[in-house]
Amino acid sequence: MTPPGLGHSLRKLACTVGSHHAGRNIHRKELLIVMYHGVTQNPAVANRWWHHVLVSDFARQLHYLTKHYDVQPLDKALAQLWAGGLERPTACITFDDGYRNNHTVAFPILKEFHAPATIYVATGMIGTQQRLWTVELDHAFTATSLPNVDLNVLGLGTAKLHGDDHRLLFKKVLDGVKEVSQRDRPSVLKTIFDQLEAPEDPLTHEPFLMMSWDEVRALSKSGLVTFGGHTVNHEIVSRLTDENVRTEILESIETIETHGAAISKTFAYPNGGLEDFDVRAVDTVRQAGCHGAVTTVEGLCDDDTDHFGLRRIGVGSDTSFDQFR
Repeated sequence: MTPPGLGHSLRKLACTVGSHHAGRNIHRKELLIVMYHGVTQNPAVANRWWHHVLVSDFARQLHYLTKHYDVQPLDKALAQLWAGGLERPTACITFDDGYRNNHTVAFPILKEFHAPATIYVATGMIGTQQRLWTVELDHAFTATSLPNVDLNVLGLGTAKLHGDDHRLLFKKVLDGVKEVSQRDRPSVLKTIFDQLEAPEDPLTHEPFLMMSWDEVRALSKSGLVTFGGHTVNHEIVSRLTDENVRTEILESIETIETHGAAISKTFAYPNGGLEDFDVRAVDTVRQAGCHGAVTTVEGLCDDDTDHFGLRRIGVGSDTSFDQFR
């Protein structure tokens, strides 16, 4: 968790004097789209993985949102924003990837606060025991007891593990593997995993299990949750061939429809930075019948925001309540 510091103190002071209320009023005509990934009941998971917000924090955040914002389904809020503007501070809740805890842990809280949400799912992983390769790689680097790893497969030579720059090394490896083609990535990862020999860890396995299609349909029937495409295999679309861009986007949306889920007319780009999607992706998302797409670029949305480059505010386990406000 992020230790308290000057930033923490300044945020607390700002909330004490009511700056968060003033800011909300100033930006009342802009749409706030909040981005989550997972919610957990286990403090050890929240401490280990920023992706998973502790359930008590999630409940506190939803209480705040529903008290101070009109929390709406994303498609409805966007329609209002684009049809003439928002009348009052409005927020939308989104989740990326499709973790099972969205159903088992987060949904009861959403239901308690009558808060709608959109979940963007990597459809090829729904109903499987697969986990994102990024999570597997992070776990392998964290759990291995080996002193060194040969990273020549990425052009990084042999590197020492568990030093002061351990996380920096992991970030270099993560970024390096992301640049590898979709075709070659499995063999590159296998080369790295075979060396590290990291033992299985429940703190890595359970929180990142995906929903089943039955759970997707159950959430759809609640009337509170819609689902959007997030590619088939959680691929960064700007780094794919033209054919694979179309396959990853179109098949993800078609699969959600095939399984009878309540579908949003929005899409979420994996990774979601400005460099992670391009005109090919935008054209394909539009062709699929979507009227917008969300990114991980931080910010609020107004009526001039690119419909296929919508900004969000990410919330993780390292987000203090003062920072959240």
